[in-house]
Amino acid sequence: MKSNIEMHFSHINLYVKSVSIAELFYTNIIGLKPHYVNENKLSIEFKIDNVSILFLSNTLLEDKIQSDYLTPTELVFTTGQPGQLYELALQNGATSVKPPEESEDGLITAIVRDPNGVLIKILCYD
Repeated sequence: MKSNIEMHFSHINLYVKSVSIAELFYTNIIGLKPHYVNENKLSIEFKIDNVSILFLSNTLLEDKIQSDYLTPTELVFTTGQPGQLYELALQNGATSVKPPEESEDGLITAIVRDPNGVLIKILCYD
């Protein structure tokens, strides 16, 4: 049965070891501007179009959730300069998972982990 409830995707929560590190990385490397920063540095919100990415301190997780397996998540950014963004991320604390590589259909893909371990996929559609 299909739901007839109107819904909109509003945000994604990513739990990380360090909100301060997330703030530095996503502000300086990705170029996002913080929309909201918690005064205790327990959370930071970035807005992209009509969607928010919230980085929250692991300390905010309930005990039950902390002990359960968490589903892997990745952030995906598109750019016309994937190689430059990849190198900039590495120079600022990210670790390489997959260097930029072009597929047969012209899609360039690179993957890094930010300093908190969050996967970031960098795409370029030509």
